[in-house]
Amino acid sequence: VYLEGCRKALLIRKDTYRKIADITQSHSGNLTIGLTPNRGLTMFTTIYPNLRDKYPEQNIIPMELDAKSQMRAALHGEIDLGFMVQPFPLNEQFISIDLGSEEMVVLVPQDNPICYEILANYKNPEHLPTIDISKLSAEAFVMTQRGSSADVHRQMCDKIFEAAGFVPRILMETSSTLHVVSMAEACQCCAIIPRYYASIAHSSLRQFVLQDHPSWHLYMIHRRAAYLTSAAKYLIQLAKNYWSVRLIPPQK
Repeated sequence: VYLEGCRKALLIRKDTYRKIADITQSHSGNLTIGLTPNRGLTMFTTIYPNLRDKYPEQNIIPMELDAKSQMRAALHGEIDLGFMVQPFPLNEQFISIDLGSEEMVVLVPQDNPICYEILANYKNPEHLPTIDISKLSAEAFVMTQRGSSADVHRQMCDKIFEAAGFVPRILMETSSTLHVVSMAEACQCCAIIPRYYASIAHSSLRQFVLQDHPSWHLYMIHRRAAYLTSAAKYLIQLAKNYWSVRLIPPQK
């Protein structure tokens, strides 16, 4: 009980000093940001120069953490902001700032007969064709590992297969969503990935959307009671701007 009270007191102290720094326009403190591997770090390295130019005295500290680790760190005041993907906003302990949504797409080797079947009469180049994933029940898949940093991705894939009524034959697993694409290319098998990563898929893999368009959201999160400095608010705005031109909205 005593330790929990001390933690709360330290967070109040930290927020108080930040309020004073904003009032006096002294921006020499720390801003610690939790980032998911791959795209989180890619986003940060792109927007960091603008953040540094506007707040040169701010000490910016990026930390690569999975979503669960970010939530724990945010509650304990170890990070000020987190960047993650989730199907829904987090619980009432956090503020979830929606940066945009993206849907899951299915990668299928172009020589698979189902590609010829679907594409033979498909005449809409502006949209990806739709696939009934149950028709891939006999195919091999590359998947992300349960319990890895890409666990949310795996959970979404599991729900898609459960709704389709079959358990996929898994050829390989990886802890990185990014590597799912290269492994699917190398093994010439199927995969389900966020559309952001589909842009790097080789032409040997065809892309399809699913009938119910399962999607997740990109969020910036922070502890509900936390005070956001002007630098933190600017970083959130930079993140919104970054994803506004890089995310393809779910196809309807």
